[in-house]
Amino acid sequence: MKGFIVFVAVAISLVYADEGSEKRAVIRRVTREAISGMGGVFLKQTEKNVIYNCKANGLSYDGAESLQNTFDKMTQCMSSPRIFSVPKAEYIDNIVSCSKQAITETKDCLPEEQKYFPEFVLDLAKSLVSFMYDDKPVLASPEIPRCMKNFIRSEVQQDYIGCMTTVAAQTHDTQEIPKSKAEFCSKFLPAGNCFPKTLNKYCSNDSKVQKFTSDYTRALEQPCETKEQ
Repeated sequence: MKGFIVFVAVAISLVYADEGSEKRAVIRRVTREAISGMGGVFLKQTEKNVIYNCKANGLSYDGAESLQNTFDKMTQCMSSPRIFSVPKAEYIDNIVSCSKQAITETKDCLPEEQKYFPEFVLDLAKSLVSFMYDDKPVLASPEIPRCMKNFIRSEVQQDYIGCMTTVAAQTHDTQEIPKSKAEFCSKFLPAGNCFPKTLNKYCSNDSKVQKFTSDYTRALEQPCETKEQ
């Protein structure tokens, strides 16, 4: 859940987009950083958690090194093509293809009750990518960067981090992967809601901001609604 702080850092990047840049360039930059944020810090934290849980389940030191190498190859594979340079379906297909080996190895080392987790992370990535593609016109609007400027203010950042800290304490967030997707989502969704909650609190009551936060929240919820296989 700590990875959600990344999304705010990504959102702030909207503020620093050159005023003379074309909207399309701004969208590419922001969404590319958003995906790299989710696939970077959030994914790196997820990798650490997976390896921690696999080692707790008996994975050897060499096995952990091998799994980390697989994760690194997956990240490199996902670095191209860039988001929006290809159609949405093609971009998602590449994510699926790049993650196959990592998912297989992760399932092999996690205990039975945690094997849902790698597929969940993949579903989350697919959902967030769809959100970015579908909301591209909203991200291009001037209302979003104007709203994001609030996150430069220390009081807003403190409010957001305070929300995350409170949720972590209330949900007893630890490195241990919950034993079911339902249990994981009971921790994951409240943490994810801190970003739109803070955004709506400090931004004007604008329809585009409301759509952005609503669609973002929906993108987080969708992976939690699919049944465990």
